[in-house]
Amino acid sequence: MRPRELGAAFVVDKEASVVLAEASVVLVEALVVFVEASVVPVVALAVLAVASVVLVVALVVLVEASVVLVEASVVLVEASVVLVEALVVFVEASVVPVVALAVLAVASVVLVVALVVLVEASVVLVEASVVLVEALVVFVEASVVPVVALAVLAVASVVLVVA
Repeated sequence: MRPRELGAAFVVDKEASVVLAEASVVLVEALVVFVEASVVPVVALAVLAVASVVLVVALVVLVEASVVLVEASVVLVEASVVLVEALVVFVEASVVPVVALAVLAVASVVLVVALVVLVEASVVLVEASVVLVEALVVFVEASVVPVVALAVLAVASVVLVVA
């Protein structure tokens, strides 16, 4: 090769080295852009993973809350059953005083009837006493006649003895 050709080859080689170096810089910059661009999906994936974990935790909390709600509903139903049973007992217990009140009312009516009968019997007794007193007066009046007759007889006997 000739020096001129050798020099030209050197210049071409030098220019090729510069182009290669520039191409390397562009490649490195493209690699940096690629890495930076790759970070976004990785971060997005990490955020998505965290969001998925939060969603699963929220779902577990929701299921536990649903279980608590069901248990509370069961307790509410049991309390309602106890309340209904207490109401039945109250109604049954209320029947006893009502029956007792009815018995008391009937007994009061019987007592009033007995009192009326007693008053009527007292009236009859008073009337019988009046009749008895009248009979006694008649007896006394009737008893006076024989006594007067006996006195007259005694006087007559005395007169007869004296005569």
